Amino acid sequence: MALANFFDRAATAASQVLQGFDLSSFRSRLESQEIVLAFDGAAIGSSEGRVTLDLALNLVARLYPRISIIGLDRVAKRHVSEREAVAASINPQIDFVKRPDERSLRLVVGVTSVSDSFHRVYVGSSGWVARLSSRQPVGSADTLNPFGAAAAACFGAANIFRLVFADQLPGGQPDETLNLSLLTYEQGDFQKNPVIPETNVTGSCLVGVGAIGNAFCWVLARLPQLTGSLDLVDHEPVELSNLQRYVLTAQDKVGVNKVDLAADVLRHNGFAARPHPVKWVDYLGQRGDFNIERLIVAVDTAADRIAMQASLPRWVFNAWTQNHDLGVSRHDFLSVNACLMCLYLPTGKQLDEDEIVAQAFGIPEAKKDVIRPLLYRNGTMTPELLTQIGTSLNLNVDELQTFAGKPIREFYTEAFCGGAIFKISNGGQPSQALVPMAFQSALAGIMLAAEAVAHSCQLKSVPPPVTSTINLLRPLAPYTCFARKKAPSGRCICQDVDYQTVFRDKWPTP
Repeated sequence: MALANFFDRAATAASQVLQGFDLSSFRSRLESQEIVLAFDGAAIGSSEGRVTLDLALNLVARLYPRISIIGLDRVAKRHVSEREAVAASINPQIDFVKRPDERSLRLVVGVTSVSDSFHRVYVGSSGWVARLSSRQPVGSADTLNPFGAAAAACFGAANIFRLVFADQLPGGQPDETLNLSLLTYEQGDFQKNPVIPETNVTGSCLVGVGAIGNAFCWVLARLPQLTGSLDLVDHEPVELSNLQRYVLTAQDKVGVNKVDLAADVLRHNGFAARPHPVKWVDYLGQRGDFNIERLIVAVDTAADRIAMQASLPRWVFNAWTQNHDLGVSRHDFLSVNACLMCLYLPTGKQLDEDEIVAQAFGIPEAKKDVIRPLLYRNGTMTPELLTQIGTSLNLNVDELQTFAGKPIREFYTEAFCGGAIFKISNGGQPSQALVPMAFQSALAGIMLAAEAVAHSCQLKSVPPPVTSTINLLRPLAPYTCFARKKAPSGRCICQDVDYQTVFRDKWPTP
């Protein structure tokens, strides 16, 4: 039994949300904790139940090295081995516990109560509505709507994480009950839970097939009524560290272009997924026009989002993750509400790349004379510079020397963003690069896909406010939607008469 070979990336993510993080303690707790995923024939027999079960397993297998997959009746028992194979494809060293003890945590899908554990999390869904209970089964409906079901898996995985690390998450007690609509973001009893009709998303473009984009495509692939076409834009291949939270990936997907992986998952009769393994600016050049009806944004940086809004798509849907929350935003350029650029306009002086890298390396004094020239010519790491970094950050200098000769940006990405720095640190160095937990990125992608589908089908008679925000490290807040007006500075392009005129000429239909 062993932790996954991408464990360092998981440690990077955990270090950013757990108080008093210590690498050895984090490792020990994961290795000693058993997580049980239990399900019954009712879960297997319903379309939504299978979605919840499959995504819950996907998320759990990316973090925990000791899991138990239990069928609660004869029908379910026949499906255990295939689920174990899926988990092993993500982490080949995973340990399948056959006799979990009473201290293990149970994540349960179906209608069957379990009584052999003190901590149980029941998850299920009904159409757009994700459901969770700590007391009793919630069941799963049998519809062709995967959104509530997929969101329920994320809430379940988040609750398990909060139980495992309760002492390091103040205020992070588990949810007792949860009922949340991914159509309206209302909570409680729902009268509006419409069936999803045939959904044509032609004219849509997803930019960014990272962790959020992976989840977006994962859930769309479980919508058989999807038709039309979708452009996928991302220039990067899958790296090993991506397996920490990319729900489309397994060990055999390392090195595959992200857009090709997503296109293969999405392709079916009546729907065309078109991969574009290029950067955003090159994609626009290849298109020959800027006429994007529905731009779906799942990128990492504010600068990229600003550039995308400047292309003046007709509608924009955006998703993000931060250390403690995640969310989606919806944008109509000419309304009184914020456009995408309004949300990401810089305020005050922003750190330059050389400042960010020098601070991460623990040598801010070397920014001008060492880091900046290296970045300018994309130079390689020298043994002397690595020794200086190791001494400053209290790292194992000998092991750090394995990065000698690597380009500086590659070293920064692999060591500080990818989590390799944890292998050579004394106690674990928190990373300055934002690395969310798997269930955070997955829920953001599911929410983004729900927005795109609801908009394509015109299912929202009264659109919610600009942003919907959820913190998976705390019990669900009573309000998740928030209004956002245009940038008060007046500096945004959506308040510029020339841009408004161009937009109206480009999109004359109201």
